[in-house]
Amino acid sequence: MINQVSVCVNALDKRAHALHAAAKFAVHHKATLTAVYAKLDTVEIVRWAGSSPLDLTDELLVDQDRREEKAKSEFEKISKQYDCETHWKTVFQSQNPIRQMICTDVIFIDQPNSELATYLGDETFLNHLILQSKRPVVMIPANWDADELGKTVLLGWNSSSEAMRAAADALPIMGHADKVIVLDILKDKMFSEEQNTTPDLEAYLTSKGINTEVIIEHAPHHHEEITMLRSYASEHNVDLIVIGGYGHTRLRELVMGGMTAHLIKNSTIPVLFSH
Repeated sequence: MINQVSVCVNALDKRAHALHAAAKFAVHHKATLTAVYAKLDTVEIVRWAGSSPLDLTDELLVDQDRREEKAKSEFEKISKQYDCETHWKTVFQSQNPIRQMICTDVIFIDQPNSELATYLGDETFLNHLILQSKRPVVMIPANWDADELGKTVLLGWNSSSEAMRAAADALPIMGHADKVIVLDILKDKMFSEEQNTTPDLEAYLTSKGINTEVIIEHAPHHHEEITMLRSYASEHNVDLIVIGGYGHTRLRELVMGGMTAHLIKNSTIPVLFSH
């Protein structure tokens, strides 16, 4: 059951797709929606300003408060469109914003890009959020404005503990879905259907009341695996991809390329990452 939804709103003046998606999701699940806004501590601003004139420090403090009020006003205006309970939460960096978001069922955040150059809007923060929060994180791409999220779910399966964690985290969403597709992409032709763990996963999901369509494909090269996932998502009108975030170390994914890193940069469909 989902009854607590959080959304990162530092970039609300530039993009509100995650907020709209989170609000619609909260209404659908009859959940409470909490907006999380991160601020620099006064001491950090003073330290950052260094030997600059005192009026510059004062200006930065006032500007930060102004930005927060603007974001809060925008949040209140948008959230009034939706029938759900809402809360606003301001968190200072010294309080560790990620730690302040762990007591929730799911976290929504906009897809990072160069225009979202804020503390809660950049790719580094999203990476830390996936790796450290241990909560399912739903990334909403630019221009995503569908009325509902999670009607057709595609679960990327590779028999890993991260993939199983993602499946378990997404159970409340898959339980409301019209269709759930499990895409098992095998890397070894010698690894037959009978030898993999897809039947076990299918039985697990069925025991939870979730009927699935299992598709097993072979992708000998990593780039083919990514292409295959995105292709199936497009062909089946998927509105939520579910994967285990960073099945390898983050360094390996950044150096060699990986599913998580690729989807963060390129997905045009919402993605639920679980780690």
